[in-house]
Amino acid sequence: MTATASAPGQGELVPAPAQDSKADLIMTVPGFTPLVLSTTRPEPLDTRRVVLFEIDGTRYTIPFEIPMTVGLTYMAKVASGDPAEQVGATDYVLREVLGPDGYTALLGYKHLRREHFEQILAIVMRLVMGTLEPPKESANG
Repeated sequence: MTATASAPGQGELVPAPAQDSKADLIMTVPGFTPLVLSTTRPEPLDTRRVVLFEIDGTRYTIPFEIPMTVGLTYMAKVASGDPAEQVGATDYVLREVLGPDGYTALLGYKHLRREHFEQILAIVMRLVMGTLEPPKESANG
């Protein structure tokens, strides 16, 4: 693969202004601002919850906003190459998202059918991986 030159502003990588001895290794992309994250002042997650399923009148909820670290951990477990980690990846996600009450309720529900489980798992995984937007709040609530 060879590098090609292009006019400034055409999406090519350009050297960042010198700040240290490794400045020649730091590149920026015109029109792109790096994401700045903080462990001391993180952006708060939405603490609201939404109902995922109900058993005998008891509603089991999941977070409205699931931390993307759950999805990242799932991907790392699947990609690890370790069969035990791969098998446990989905279980990890369900335990994290459903919490102990929801997870235990599903384990104890003797009438859980494949289509129920597949529906719950599909919704959870789409929320975890960011391919499903959290439900919109109703006009009433």
